[in-house]
Amino acid sequence: MRMRILGVAALMTLTFVFVSIVSQDTHLTAATTTSLALAHERGTGETIEQIQGGTMWRGESNKCIQWGSGKARETTKRGDEGRPASRTSWLQLEERLRSLDAYLDAQRMPNPQWHLTPANALKHTRHDGIFMASYKDKIKARRIWDSVTREGLRMDNFCEIGVSLGHSTLLWLEANPEGCVFVFDLPDENAFEPLMRYALQYFKLVYTERIVIVQGDHKDTTPALANRSKVKCDSIAIDGPKDIKGRELDYRLFQLLAHTDTLLFIDDTAPEEVVDLSIPSENLRTDTDRVTRRWLEAGKLEVVQVWGLPWKENDTWIAAAATRNSRIYPSAEMGHGTLIAKYKE
Repeated sequence: MRMRILGVAALMTLTFVFVSIVSQDTHLTAATTTSLALAHERGTGETIEQIQGGTMWRGESNKCIQWGSGKARETTKRGDEGRPASRTSWLQLEERLRSLDAYLDAQRMPNPQWHLTPANALKHTRHDGIFMASYKDKIKARRIWDSVTREGLRMDNFCEIGVSLGHSTLLWLEANPEGCVFVFDLPDENAFEPLMRYALQYFKLVYTERIVIVQGDHKDTTPALANRSKVKCDSIAIDGPKDIKGRELDYRLFQLLAHTDTLLFIDDTAPEEVVDLSIPSENLRTDTDRVTRRWLEAGKLEVVQVWGLPWKENDTWIAAAATRNSRIYPSAEMGHGTLIAKYKE
């Protein structure tokens, strides 16, 4: 049953957070500060719908899903519609990333299961994920950004499994300021990253009309979304479970939301090894890489691009990993490369 809510307790919490951020942190951009102020002023009009296996959140006037007609925001073919009317620059993206981090830094986790010390908690929110400082020149995020914002390519719908601190989610939201982003993850209380709830809170405030948040068991929620609408994703970021069963399930489930030109951004992989058939499958670095190899060999995936991952020189974390792993390809030392692929079926 669909219900419209205005959470008074949640609004009080957001009011406190809003005041704390604006008064204490200078990293918020003027645009984001204005967005937060407007959200604070008008409340948190939202719709939360119970779907099979979980819930789906969207803003009160969010048009990403047109219920009843079953028609989603029109998905264009790659390259045939040119650029969106507006674009975010890389520098603007970095500015908005600092705003997100400032918002996360303003939070405090009273959860006794918080797995980081207070000192590490703040460090953990700084340029994590695809913007991690150990990636030389932020090359991982930069490559993805350039790929989805290049001239002649228009992407309207972005889908992602695995939100964590929301850095890649922010990238998709800014890749097309007119587009929609659909994110899938566990409920707040079961999330791998305890701060995820605050990242989602930030997106609800700043990107109310363009984000749809699906939380629950995605083996049920993904088919539920596919069956209830005609949503098709122009890109799908696969960054969920890392075990064999989980990655296999992700590939099958998100095929339901793909069209013939959908790009898959497969994260946490050693892509050079995966596509190098001279390396036996059993010698691949991870279970997820073995699943990807199996899909490639079965003709279910087509390789579009392989991105190894150069690391920042003299990075102690990477140096420690390198001593434990002797691999042909540098990015296989940690397995944090990216494989871009398309479904073939």
